[in-house]
Amino acid sequence: MSLTQRVVLCEGYSDRAFWKGWLTHLGCAQRREDPMGRSVGRGAFGYQTPSGAFVMVVPCGDRPSVLPEARRRLKERDLEPLLTHLVLNVDRDLDVEQPGAATGLRAEDVEREVLLIAPTAGRSPDGGMTLDDGRTTVSLVVWEAPDRGAPGIPRKQTLERLACASIASAYPQRPHAVETWLRTRPEAPPADHRSYAWSYMAGWHARDGCDRFFAAIWEDAAVRAQLELRLKEAGSWRIAQAMAV
Repeated sequence: MSLTQRVVLCEGYSDRAFWKGWLTHLGCAQRREDPMGRSVGRGAFGYQTPSGAFVMVVPCGDRPSVLPEARRRLKERDLEPLLTHLVLNVDRDLDVEQPGAATGLRAEDVEREVLLIAPTAGRSPDGGMTLDDGRTTVSLVVWEAPDRGAPGIPRKQTLERLACASIASAYPQRPHAVETWLRTRPEAPPADHRSYAWSYMAGWHARDGCDRFFAAIWEDAAVRAQLELRLKEAGSWRIAQAMAV
């Protein structure tokens, strides 16, 4: 394993689980140590790619914490193991009926932060940024699904919406059952994106449990095919492939 690393900074543990399923599907194997032989801890997961590169997925706790952590890691990119690819991963956090509203973390936000640290940085082929003559790449992955509003799919553009839309397309009878259940709950609060995701988990993945649900859906070929379609449309698939090579 080389003394370099690729890092994904995500919002929370559900994102970490989703990346686990995704990177495993792309041929990566989970590892407990980084290239320096140090334990991968504090909530992070480590992976070795088929070529021997090291990827670390780090949950930051929430969206506002992702950018400060990215800033810190970029400033320390020359420390071993050298940082060669940094992915910032957040929810779009838009209502599907308001596609023009500005929210979440945008490409221009990432560009601005990178240029403050490395004024000579340029654009990368994936729409991100490259630093130090291409030695380090910074990319943005945003969770969203292009599907229109429909039963069984939450309106807010999040990881949960991406997962629910993929499951709904793979198994068309399930979203109606989920929508009926959420609509007919007695004395219940309004359903949000988590309500939908955990309804699919409880109905069809209860044995996996909440912690594994977002990784387990990658093991279902029908759902995986739908995830791939949406992730490719968003431009995220090629970023994950670059991380996993």
